[in-house]
Amino acid sequence: MESSTAWDELQNWHRICQLKFRYCYSIDDKRCNDFVDLFTDDAIIDYATRETYRGRTEIQGFIETHVTEFEQTTHTVLNPVIEIDGDSATGKWYGIVFLQSDGTTRFGQVRYDETYRRGDDGWKFASLKTESRLYTEI
Repeated sequence: MESSTAWDELQNWHRICQLKFRYCYSIDDKRCNDFVDLFTDDAIIDYATRETYRGRTEIQGFIETHVTEFEQTTHTVLNPVIEIDGDSATGKWYGIVFLQSDGTTRFGQVRYDETYRRGDDGWKFASLKTESRLYTEI
C-alpha cells in the first residue's frame, strides 16, 4: 500500500509541476485564455510589483493587459518544494524572468509561494504570491 501512496504522490507532484510550466508558457506565448484556465474561480494573485487580483475575471483583465506591455517574455522556474495534502497542496519556487520592450531587456528573480486545489478538472492555482528578489536592466 505504501508504494501506491508514494506513486500517487509522485503523480500529483508531477501534475503540479506541469501546471506551473503551463503558467510560464501561457504568459510567454501570450495565450490569455489558457493562463486563466490554470486558476480556480476564486483564485488570488498577489504579484510583488502589481496590485492583487481576485477571481478569474480580474485575472483575465490582468493577463490581457500584461501581454501587451512587453514584446517578449521568458519565464523559467526552478527548485520546487511541493507539499501535498489530499486535494490541497502548497508550493514554493524560484523564478527567473526576462522581459523585453523598446530595445531594453530586464532581468528579474522572484520567489513564488502558491497554493493549489484539485477538482474534477485536475490541479489549479488557488493562490499565487510573488516576492521580488532582484530586478534590473541588462
